[in-house]
Amino acid sequence: MLAQTLQQAAEAGDLSARQELGLINAKGVKYATLFVSMVPMLAVYPFVQKYFVKGVMIGSLKD
Repeated sequence: MLAQTLQQAAEAGDLSARQELGLINAKGVKYATLFVSMVPMLAVYPFVQKYFVKGVMIGSLKD
């Protein structure tokens, strides 16, 4: 009875029911979130790297 109710809730998209049934791995969700949050930073960094280097060089010059 409980398993059938959980299965119906999981099919309806209830996240807690899917986790209860073991259909969603908490560690997998954590790593997926980490990866998705890193992608924009890794994509933008090569384009703004020259500004970081220029700022470091300006700060290191003596008068």
